Amino acid sequence: MTLQLLSSQQYPRIKSLFDESMHSTLYDQGILAGKYPGKVLVDDSEQPRSAILIKDIWCHLIGDPNNASFISALRHALTEKQFIGEKTNVLFFMDPTEAWRKVLKGLIENREPIETPRYVYVTTRGHQIQIPPLPDECRLVFIDEAISSLVDGELPDDVQKVLDLRKRSDAPDEMGFGYAAIYGRICAAWSVIDFIVEKVGEIRLVTDSRYRRRGMAFLTSAMTINYGLAHGLDQIDWDVAASNIGSISTAKKLGLTLLRTTKEYTLIFPEVGYLINLAWSHLDGNRFEQVHVVAERMINSNKEILIQYGHFLIGAAWAGLDNSTKAFDHLNKAIDAGFDDTSELEGCPSLTKLHGMPEWKQIMERIENIPSQSTPAS
Repeated sequence: MTLQLLSSQQYPRIKSLFDESMHSTLYDQGILAGKYPGKVLVDDSEQPRSAILIKDIWCHLIGDPNNASFISALRHALTEKQFIGEKTNVLFFMDPTEAWRKVLKGLIENREPIETPRYVYVTTRGHQIQIPPLPDECRLVFIDEAISSLVDGELPDDVQKVLDLRKRSDAPDEMGFGYAAIYGRICAAWSVIDFIVEKVGEIRLVTDSRYRRRGMAFLTSAMTINYGLAHGLDQIDWDVAASNIGSISTAKKLGLTLLRTTKEYTLIFPEVGYLINLAWSHLDGNRFEQVHVVAERMINSNKEILIQYGHFLIGAAWAGLDNSTKAFDHLNKAIDAGFDDTSELEGCPSLTKLHGMPEWKQIMERIENIPSQSTPAS
């Protein structure tokens, strides 16, 4: 069989596939309500037993996980990159049930799904966050057309998306809004809510690496939350990976409360991204021996970026195992291979044990002398 694409008029046919064990995500609700574009693929358009909902690269599997014909058709569709686009390199499966998690392990050949525990924090109408004094040279601005005249160059994609959503709506606050922190003529940080269903919105925030540790995430998200709860929203969700200590800390400082824990499973098509993220997931989970296994595979490849990250990750694993000698040895080998990402070094939790050591200062001095180049995010 082949997967069948439902029309929006046929969406009510899959509502019964959401049972009590399946959490309906905000993306599901937005697609099924017809407010946001997405795809709903099923085994049988007349009487569906199983379905996958796709919003860009976000997916949710519902219905019968023992439906062999559906699983076979889905495996073929993903291998051929049907419905998702030839350039799609990653898919995120949101909070699948235990039975669907087992299905994920066989969907793409030689690719194990990478598990990421996540927390969903929440705030509701009536919550008001006090805004502290702004840092010198910083302005907080609402994201509207005026922002284009305040920033040099192109706007960040998230900011431009909010502008586009607001521009084409008669009720812009129901589509998206947010605040940005401007330093000089640079957009240094921004928080946006660009997905809203039934008066519930999900917030996303980004801080330029050059402007971190200045409270920008707190300021922009506080302004965005205050605005949203004062302009029609009853609830705002803050969805964060359990390993993102900084974001979790910001959520707590903002007075948000933990609503639920979830798990996200990532399927990555290219080998480079897959191996790096697989090793990082083991590192985040303090599974240091498994970091070594994956990272050694990276080092033995003939790809420069994998060799760099392989040594970096082994160094981080040795630090987690309290072996600073081997940790510094591999960090130096990573730099020898061209590794130059200071944000990865400073932000890696297991490497904080090395901060303050003379060898750490030498590592940072070495890396500062390497010309800057782009490296993939974990």
